[in-house]
Amino acid sequence: MVRGALLTTVVVGTVFLSMPLASAADISIGGPSDNDSNAVISGGVHSVGAIQQAYNSNDCVREIFGSFGISQSDVANLPNTVVAGTVTKSGDVFVNGQSSPVARHAITGGHQDKSGSTPVRLHNRECKLFRRPPSVSFVPDSLPAFVSMANGQFQFAIIASCGNAVTAVAAPAPKKHAAPTAPTPAPTQPSAPAPTPTPTAPTPATPAQTQTQSQSQQVTQSQEVTVQAPAPTPAPATTTTTEQAQTPAPTAPATAPAAAALPNTGPGDIVALFAASGLAGFFGYRRFLLRKIGH
Repeated sequence: MVRGALLTTVVVGTVFLSMPLASAADISIGGPSDNDSNAVISGGVHSVGAIQQAYNSNDCVREIFGSFGISQSDVANLPNTVVAGTVTKSGDVFVNGQSSPVARHAITGGHQDKSGSTPVRLHNRECKLFRRPPSVSFVPDSLPAFVSMANGQFQFAIIASCGNAVTAVAAPAPKKHAAPTAPTPAPTQPSAPAPTPTPTAPTPATPAQTQTQSQSQQVTQSQEVTVQAPAPTPAPATTTTTEQAQTPAPTAPATAPAAAALPNTGPGDIVALFAASGLAGFFGYRRFLLRKIGH
């Protein structure tokens, strides 16, 4: 029984490995199926598994796909790159219902020669291929297709209804608009310090001002000085004796001594001059008397 269980496990495992693995990207596309002589894959293909099976089992399909730049690795990688899309009669390719095409200027091909087609020589003489734009062979405005997108860029497409391959010029990826950046607040400028007042140097006095101040000080000081006149010298007492009369009197100076020059101090000067004049008169009169008595 153990041998039987092991044998059953090996057989089941072998069958499982030989079956194509289902993929999350193994999408299906419905629509019409073409069984005419123009279809590269008669009856069309409506799943990724059907495309891979037709490619692996038909030499003509492999050669026609190769002429469109579709390699064996591209077909094997379809579960990772394929998306549902459409090919329009005007030559645009759209995916996932988007409004902007992922490719333009599409070219397709089939077994039949139609007006506006270009024949392609293949290694298999029994496999015929005529390339043309969709506007030559498409009856409806657009047909469903499997579109291979690698890193967001168009690679190729396969029309679901007939299995015909499509090549096109990839359109540039739409630009992503960056989120608006909040404006950076401008740095606050520091307040300038208040200017320090510069001390003003005193203006030097001019020579004229200095002289005027000096004279004013001298006048004020001279007015405050009080000049005292010298007190008069008392005259000696006169006797009536003969001896005294006979005694010759001292000879007086011929002229009265000149009064000392006094500073001009106002009223004080007048008093001093008056006193000096009185003394001079007194001494002169006394001398006159002595001379008269002596003779």
